[in-house]
Formats: sequence, structure tokens, C-alpha cells
Amino acid sequence: KARPTINTRDPAHVDRINKFKKCKANGGQHRKKVKMLQEANGKLVKHITEIACRPNKTVAASRKLQTYMIHRKKLADFTRKQKQMKLDRENELIAKRLLGRSSVYDKGKWK
Repeated sequence: KARPTINTRDPAHVDRINKFKKCKANGGQHRKKVKMLQEANGKLVKHITEIACRPNKTVAASRKLQTYMIHRKKLADFTRKQKQMKLDRENELIAKRLLGRSSVYDKGKWK
């Protein structure tokens, strides 16, 4: 027999209400902290954008970066092709193994 049970857990929204009460009790400290972080992130993004928009002073550095990115891309392509070739070989071996097998059951007996 199944025994009846009582659900004593709080509803899902109780945690959210408790968090709201804590924030309200702290005098809105959480909101102040979020606002401060947003301002700091805004300043950081602005600074990064200014650095990125500066003209390159040395052409050699930009060339080094370009060649590095080209070689990196070639290496990534090479590794991707190697992985694909390995998968193709594995799939080919599996297909050969499956096609080389005969069926275990006899369809003639079914009729």
C-alpha cells in the first residue's frame, strides 16, 4: 500500500521573497553594488575601446601578429583535417565490419 505523505517544502517563490527581504533590510546595498560594478565595467570597456582604436605605431608588431594569426589558423585547419580523417577511417572500418557480416536470422522461416 502507498502511504500518504505531506509536502512540507516551501513553495519555489519563498527563496526569492527571502532574498528581497534581505536586500531591503540592507538598505539597498545590493543595488548600489550592482550600479558600482556597471559603472566600473563601462569605464573598462571605454578604456579598452580607446586602446583598440589607437593607430599602430609599429608596423612590424602588427605584421608579427598577422603572421602569428595566419600560422595559428593553418595549424587549426590542419588539426581539424586530421581529426576528420581519423573519424572517416573509423567510420569506414565500422562500415566494412557491418557489411561483411551476414544476418543471424533467416527471413525465409518468417514466411
